[in-house]
Amino acid sequence: MRQINNFTEDKNLKQTLRENVQWALLDFNNAFGLVAINQKVFIDDQWEIIDLLLYHVLLKCYVIVNIQDQELKQGDTDQINQHLAYLQDHKIPGDRDPIALIICKSHNKIDVYYSAGKDRDDIFVAEYKTKLPSEEDIKKKLKKLK
Repeated sequence: MRQINNFTEDKNLKQTLRENVQWALLDFNNAFGLVAINQKVFIDDQWEIIDLLLYHVLLKCYVIVNIQDQELKQGDTDQINQHLAYLQDHKIPGDRDPIALIICKSHNKIDVYYSAGKDRDDIFVAEYKTKLPSEEDIKKKLKKLK
């Protein structure tokens, strides 16, 4: 696996981050399945890209993975909420609402956040936190890949 610190160009950094995140999450063996890399979705008359789209078999939901090579900004959370709303509207009957995982790397710092979208405070949020790797566990695994 390539190391994150070996690249200085933004495109290569983001690609390397995506590859490291992809394999780190699949390595947790938490029933993740890889659905797509750079999945295009058409939202509000424009194409958007989801960095990684995973499916969690036990939770029966999509997990959107958004990878940033900078700190999280308000516009990033708005985009993630759009992606969550899109997948919620296009989910298969019987599937649960999607979850987003946001991973930001800036300088030597990695931040990891889960999101279930705007104003979500239901029992599913508590359940997914017991079946998905914790934000701290993901950070630790990604730091080992440096």
